[in-house]
Amino acid sequence: PIYDGKQRNIQSQKLQLQQSTNNASRNYFTSQFEIRQSQLRNEISQTEKLKSDAQQQLQLSQTLLDADKKLLETGDLHIADYLLALSAYITAQSTVTQLEVSRLQLISQYNYFIQ
Repeated sequence: PIYDGKQRNIQSQKLQLQQSTNNASRNYFTSQFEIRQSQLRNEISQTEKLKSDAQQQLQLSQTLLDADKKLLETGDLHIADYLLALSAYITAQSTVTQLEVSRLQLISQYNYFIQ
């Protein structure tokens, strides 16, 4: 055999190093993908819980607003107090809407990410 200056051995080592680098990169990106998926699922779950809590708050605000309306009609409540209850109701309604938008955005990100 003709002496090749260990070129075949060097090429073999180079190929092994490239394969090792490719495997490490694949493993890294796979783990990053799984971490991001998990983060998005957790964010969706947390947003759904917050939305549920906000909906309960909205129901309480609605009940308070209804009671205040009856008191206002009978003259037992100042208009300023009724306006405060109305403001709290509107704020609760806005919070529920914002949380629903956030939830849908997260679901959209998750669906885009896993495709």
